[in-house]
Amino acid sequence: ACTFLNKLFEENKKLDHHCKYISDYNKIKIKIYTHSSKDVTEKDIQLAQIIDDILKCHNHQIIDKNQK
Repeated sequence: ACTFLNKLFEENKKLDHHCKYISDYNKIKIKIYTHSSKDVTEKDIQLAQIIDDILKCHNHQIIDKNQK
């Protein structure tokens, strides 16, 4: 989880868009939103894609919050 978060922090800086996250041992919950908008923004989408790419590179599993 630490490797993933370090890479995420680097990408947050580059994009100048940050997410809310909760880290619990080997699981990380991420919320992406823009305070100034009620809609999903282009930066939200870019950050989500970056997160997906990081996860794929590190062979991590994506778990949908609705998945049991």
